[in-house]
Amino acid sequence: MRFSHDRRGQSVVIGTVILFGFLIVAMAVYQAQVVPTENANVEFEHSQQVEGDFVDLRNALLSAVQTGDGRSTSVTLGTRYPQRTFFVNPPSVTGSVSTTESRELRVSNVTVDAEDNAAFYWDDRTGENDTITFDTRSLRYSPEYNELRDGPDLVYEHSLVVGEFDGAVLGRTGQTTVSSDRNRIRLTALDGDLSESAIERRTVDPVPISQSRRSVALNSTGDDPIVLELPTDVSMERADDLESEWERRLGANAESVTVADGVIRIELDGGEGYRLDLGKVGVGTGATVPNESDGYVVAVPSNDDAAVVEVRDRFNNPLQGANVSVFVDDDLETTRRTDDDGRAEFTPERSPRVEMTINDGEAPWEGVLFRAGTVGSGAGGDNINPSGETDIVLNDIGQPGNDVVELQFKNAGDEPREFREAEFTLYYRPQGATRETFTITGPGDRNQELSLRGGFQDLDEPFEILAGATKTMTFQFQDNVGGDLLGVSFRDDLNQQSLYLAGIEGDIEEGDGGGENGGDGGDAGDIEMRVDDLTRLASDDPEFYVSYDVGVDFDEIQISAEDSQNEFGASDQTTATDGRNGVTLEPGYDAGSEFAVTVTATEGGEVVAERTILTDADTQNPTENDDLSLGTSATLDASDIIDRTQTAQDNVRYRFDYDVSGTGSFSETQLHVVNRNGNGASGSTTLTQRSVNNADVEPGNGANTEYKLAILVVDADGAVVDDRIVVDVADGTDP
Repeated sequence: MRFSHDRRGQSVVIGTVILFGFLIVAMAVYQAQVVPTENANVEFEHSQQVEGDFVDLRNALLSAVQTGDGRSTSVTLGTRYPQRTFFVNPPSVTGSVSTTESRELRVSNVTVDAEDNAAFYWDDRTGENDTITFDTRSLRYSPEYNELRDGPDLVYEHSLVVGEFDGAVLGRTGQTTVSSDRNRIRLTALDGDLSESAIERRTVDPVPISQSRRSVALNSTGDDPIVLELPTDVSMERADDLESEWERRLGANAESVTVADGVIRIELDGGEGYRLDLGKVGVGTGATVPNESDGYVVAVPSNDDAAVVEVRDRFNNPLQGANVSVFVDDDLETTRRTDDDGRAEFTPERSPRVEMTINDGEAPWEGVLFRAGTVGSGAGGDNINPSGETDIVLNDIGQPGNDVVELQFKNAGDEPREFREAEFTLYYRPQGATRETFTITGPGDRNQELSLRGGFQDLDEPFEILAGATKTMTFQFQDNVGGDLLGVSFRDDLNQQSLYLAGIEGDIEEGDGGGENGGDGGDAGDIEMRVDDLTRLASDDPEFYVSYDVGVDFDEIQISAEDSQNEFGASDQTTATDGRNGVTLEPGYDAGSEFAVTVTATEGGEVVAERTILTDADTQNPTENDDLSLGTSATLDASDIIDRTQTAQDNVRYRFDYDVSGTGSFSETQLHVVNRNGNGASGSTTLTQRSVNNADVEPGNGANTEYKLAILVVDADGAVVDDRIVVDVADGTDP
């Protein structure tokens, strides 16, 4: 049987082999080129996501130290690739977040302007080198990408987040460390051991260790610059880039910035005074908590008979849970622990000598002495018509009407003093019925009734007397009081109680008083004023720009802002010799409270005019503001405000364009972006050009919250004469 060659199946087999070969080649190309490209896109998207997470973590750290509330924040450390049936993925991406080793932060060439125990403590703390130091850490996120060749590490330090690439450093947020337009330095120490490495999300819990609630005044030693030396974890191979980022964000806030040897060195104008806010926040484990062993204690004014102190830690903030020893007449009486506000109080029987100390009380800043007669159930009982060199003395007595009595008081000391409580203690009338009530009607618009032996009442407004000045209080009775004896008791800001006895006759001699702080000659109508509320709610930092125009002859102007409830005694004041001007007041804390903003004109030590505007430190301007513009003032002719906020990065940004008239008195334009909710940063800048385009103000965190946006035109005298003020949600949509 013969078999011939049969080729009928060859073409099918060969075709199948060729097609299979093409498939293998295509899959190989897809595996080699397409899969890496798609995975690189996955890694890039993760890089963008984790950057937003890291910025959120930065905001949580800053918020914790400002508000005292820790907010957990999750960070997506790594990512997974999409599953592939016929192709192979590399291992899933892992990432790590960790703190660096602790290093020293330094504030050099400074002295602290403080009083009493605070002065003793900070003088010792700064030492011979005029330097404040404490330890801090950086926080770093590092990804392990397989395809994305230049995915950045993210580094948080000193309020700034930067992306550290192989060949560059780029900033990702603003900085809050220095704000020279407000003369404020804010430093937050980071502590704790944190080391997390994973593919999935991990939660980081910031813990407020020392909430920033107090500040101190800094001045340079001589006129040399104040120097900040901030340790950095960024590679010194990219020092020039890091230096440029800090220079760009600090702008005119700093005289110079250099980065070398792992340190960012910032030099600030030594001719300016600054407020220093310190705080500490922890992450992970092992963060050290400050205690009274490295702190100090100060006296706190009290409205009752208690001796009250506040213990502060090495970051100058109130310390909860500190042990305070109480000595009565040199014998240990008891021990108190400080409350949430860092305060401890003790009310003794009688009025003994009381001393409250921390630690062993040997250092001068570790104890507060309350003199006998100043605290306790009998405090001030024997202090009748005081006449010491630092007392408030009864200077004169007047009767301008049959049923009106004037008592003129003089502050013999060199510090402002005030009465806070009053009691109608006694009344003697030789014949006829005694007088059971009187009404305090002056100074100002007072109308407070007191009853005989009715006990102490808080004055509706504290009765403040400047150092060396006189001030008159007016009492309205219902009947004739001539020839009678009046006894009125007061408790003052030092918790001292004094009884003033006055025989009623005659008038106060002309020239012994004058105005709200030395008689009744002052007139609020002689002063025009405007208060621009620029309070930073998130950092508990009241701020007022006060413009005024005084229309009487004077020697000196005093401008002050004081907590009208005086719960914590927050206040700030300055003096000037210009009758028309504008000044910035920063009481230091107690944002949200009502403040009395006062302009006082004096001549020859007597008040000739005074005006007060009451306003809550809440960013809202008071309705009592006057229009201080003159016919010769510049005007705001045009303006535009652009919301450039990056909501994904939680980065608030506004751009201002404005045109001020080409003629008219002008010195500067202030641009303010002020957070109104207390959950975002604020920022401002000052420009001297009449016409500006593209002026950027970039506070930092606070996207999707409400902001006050203000363009303030300031004349050559310093007074605000025109403005544009709007409220806007920072969401990228123009107001």
